[in-house]
Amino acid sequence: LNENFCQSLARIIVAEQMLMIDKKYPIVMTTHDEAVAHPRTSQAEACFKYMTKCFRTPLWWCEDIPLNAEGGVAANYSK
Repeated sequence: LNENFCQSLARIIVAEQMLMIDKKYPIVMTTHDEAVAHPRTSQAEACFKYMTKCFRTPLWWCEDIPLNAEGGVAANYSK
């Protein structure tokens, strides 16, 4: 029960963060706790920085939750 609660909460947080990202850079794919955007090449680094900032931003109803994010920029999708 505890695991299901934690995973449900995590999904709610990630979904809200993806909505924040999607306002500026359209999300083209998601996998579990990951989002993929497809910006212009000239905007790739700015997009990555913005996405990382959004994923590290707690929501108003859980401001003290510790969050972190990592990722990268690539010409193709890879894990």
